[in-house]
Amino acid sequence: MSHPAPDPPETAENTAKAEVRGLAFSGNHLLPADRWAVWEALNDPAVLKACIAPAEKLTRPAPDRIEATVAVGLGPLKARFKGDLVLENVSPAERYTMRVKGKGGLFGRIAVLIHVDMSDAPMDDRMDGQVDGGPGTRLIWIASADLKGWLAAKGQKLLSATVERHVAGFFDDLLDHLPPRR
Repeated sequence: MSHPAPDPPETAENTAKAEVRGLAFSGNHLLPADRWAVWEALNDPAVLKACIAPAEKLTRPAPDRIEATVAVGLGPLKARFKGDLVLENVSPAERYTMRVKGKGGLFGRIAVLIHVDMSDAPMDDRMDGQVDGGPGTRLIWIASADLKGWLAAKGQKLLSATVERHVAGFFDDLLDHLPPRR
């Protein structure tokens, strides 16, 4: 009769080697602005920095690349990640793919692939059932994250809760940076 192998002892070396692939997140948002206004806001480094609550530094050295330093609270822990965001498959005001790679020192590494699609959505299509007319944008995103190191070994649940909180805050803050309704 065989018994399952015991988990390896918890050591710094084993934690550093831990890996999780394909952690998935997604969202569907109706924004009260036309696609070009949303596109411009999503491509403005100042707007992005204001909307990404834990962003300490965000620069755009090239049209398809963003460098960022982000300090994230993971439960009681604080992690600082430095990384690059590369835009691919860009079709302005319609879609793009973002590849994010970040290093968080002892917390490990994260690689995220985000697909974003935007389409026209009149504001009479609001999810809360209210009708106010005017142009709107349906923004749908799907993300897959690969984690290595401490995040993979211990931080997966903390990361999920943190992502949900920061995504909600991002879109709330983005609304403040869209042009006013007419």
